[in-house]
Amino acid sequence: MAAGPTTVSLSEIGRYLMYTLFIAAMFILLLPSSNDFAKIGVALYTGIYSVILALYSIPLFFKSVMISETSGTSNFRNEGALYTILNFVPNMIIATVNFISNITGRILAATRLRKSSQVNTLVASYGMVSLAKVVLFVSFALITNDDDSSVHVKAFLDYLAVNMIFHRLIMNADASMKGRGIEQISIMDGLKSFFQKHTRNAKYESARMRLRRTILFVLTLILSFSFIFSTFQIYSSTTKESSLLKGFLPKLFILTDIEFLKTLSFEFGGIDTTFINDCDDSHSKV
Repeated sequence: MAAGPTTVSLSEIGRYLMYTLFIAAMFILLLPSSNDFAKIGVALYTGIYSVILALYSIPLFFKSVMISETSGTSNFRNEGALYTILNFVPNMIIATVNFISNITGRILAATRLRKSSQVNTLVASYGMVSLAKVVLFVSFALITNDDDSSVHVKAFLDYLAVNMIFHRLIMNADASMKGRGIEQISIMDGLKSFFQKHTRNAKYESARMRLRRTILFVLTLILSFSFIFSTFQIYSSTTKESSLLKGFLPKLFILTDIEFLKTLSFEFGGIDTTFINDCDDSHSKV
């Protein structure tokens, strides 16, 4: 007897993954980095974090298709000097991925190894930055102050740089969705949304989600400069490394990053994956 199709809600998967991520984060935030349970928490946190980042490539793909339909060949628009500075590296990564994919496609097409096909540069760039972010977080978490304090700080600085690129890459895609019926809301509504439950108004919630991302980006930017300033202040003097630099700021970054990750899981809503069991072929189709 053939089994019927099985539908899996991506939002449900994302919700349970976020619950588990919070539990893993508690081990990291409440325990010293040298503790064995904290190391287990890092491993669990990294694994779940990677899965959520991978799942977000699905809604990002749909978003990139809508962007290409409305903006042609250019995904992101120039909106001034500050915009250009903040998005220089993300745009350069996308341009590099696009260049490499075009060259590779032409070479393979010329050698007749395969037909030339279009690579989704936004999703590919997102995958590269996400992988770098996960690797640098693991490096920072595993290289503790007990091993080498300077290497520990440098690893975290690298993580901060990639994290800013990651934020801008996501926010660039949001900016390119302007003019598609997205509501405008006040900053106060965006701040309240951190503590309020979601309403049934999809456009309103999407606008609040985008504003939360902007608020979190500004907060991350401020914390990053605070960490860099504290680092230079310590290494340019004989002052010992403060507890603020050693523990509090990195943990505050993790909390901020989790909040940003919640905005990614918000976009899982409405995406269902259906698995159709084919008994004749003995495999599943998506």
